[in-house]
Amino acid sequence: MAHLLLLVAFENYHEASDQIRRFTKPQAVGDYPFRNVSLPWDERVADIVKRLTLEEMQGQMGRGGAGSVGGPAPAIERLGIGPYEFDTECLRGDASAPGPATSFPQALGLAASFSPSLIFRMAEATGVEVRGKHNDFVKQGIYGFHTGASCFSPVINIMRDPRWGRNQKHTERTLTCQGNDTRYVRASGGCKHFDAHSGPDSIPVSRFSFDAKVSEYDWRMTFLPAFRTCVEAGTYNLMCTYNRYRIILDSRVSAILECYFPAQGTGDAIRHVLLNDVDGAVPAGRLPNTWPLLESQIPPMVNYSMEGRTYRYTDPSSAPPLYPFGYGLSYTNFSYTATLTADTIHAGEPLKGEVTVKNTGNLAADEVIQVYIRWMDDTLPAPRLQLAWFDRVTVHPQSPVTVPFEVEARSMELWINDGWRITPGVMEVYVGCFVMFHCLFAGLMEVYV
Repeated sequence: MAHLLLLVAFENYHEASDQIRRFTKPQAVGDYPFRNVSLPWDERVADIVKRLTLEEMQGQMGRGGAGSVGGPAPAIERLGIGPYEFDTECLRGDASAPGPATSFPQALGLAASFSPSLIFRMAEATGVEVRGKHNDFVKQGIYGFHTGASCFSPVINIMRDPRWGRNQKHTERTLTCQGNDTRYVRASGGCKHFDAHSGPDSIPVSRFSFDAKVSEYDWRMTFLPAFRTCVEAGTYNLMCTYNRYRIILDSRVSAILECYFPAQGTGDAIRHVLLNDVDGAVPAGRLPNTWPLLESQIPPMVNYSMEGRTYRYTDPSSAPPLYPFGYGLSYTNFSYTATLTADTIHAGEPLKGEVTVKNTGNLAADEVIQVYIRWMDDTLPAPRLQLAWFDRVTVHPQSPVTVPFEVEARSMELWINDGWRITPGVMEVYVGCFVMFHCLFAGLMEVYV
């Protein structure tokens, strides 16, 4: 057993040493007011904030890099500001940081003492060690994992279930590690996890995906009081839980910018769309799916019949969807005119026509032209409506654009009696913005065999 424990201790130290990241410490630059320790904090903060660029502010909002470890917030060398590592645990002293430290009991063991004075002394000692080790790391240019002075501690969640595997971290503690000086912070304490935590580690996948459902009564009577005490004690930060938040509906929200799972350039794209500060920034995306209004409009998931699903087979007598297929907003408005090349075609021939789109607003923008067909014979096994052609075009204000369209014959085929067939009959043709809403009726097309 002794050999096993020694091996574990060595492995932990090796892991911690691998996480050390060295940086060249920036030299002090200029004689800025934010460096003057005799000035009030608000004056120093105001001075440094006005000197930072937006990108530099964003870089200081959390850990740098990807992953759970990431890295320190980046240095701002032009101002002589070094990197800063936000993540330091401090749950049982500064034992998680590289190098030696006093290792105290975990939270559950501390709670068993029922001695506020003992826990007070432990927290004071932790704060002193965190500050001392942090100062030494900075002198050496080390800004790796657990080397900062921001403690992710104390954990003050409720021990709801004695079987939970992370209960050893839970109790209530003061923020003594911060110290009592009004000008100098020994270490920055942060209570966690705000505020309903202690969930299972495997539902649905891990504690990072579990959503705790808490009644208003339990929330205020049990989960919130400890955090109220923490805030009143002067914490500088809180760590949130991984729960979903209760959606607060705001009647003033007039639009939603849907980004799905975005790509690497999405941040710039959102900024340009919101500010409309470059050409092509006017939104023109369209929904590639239907968002129903009611849950009752969605058939059971195990039912693979397409009846009642998607815009093609939705019951026309049911409530209209919340957001239909093809829906999307713009900063401008468009008007349409459309004509069909002929009102009859033979089976196998394409359906042709043209659309003229006019931008009636003041901003150049893209518009997605959508052409739908609908079979008028209700006895046919046909979709209620079908997108048959679309194109995205740029339209400048008061400069109409005429676009020809051609619906391929295969878009008019139906699966009947174990084969693809184009049936004789009449179809309606619609042109416009999105499914059957604000659409322009382009005409009737009769198909002959």
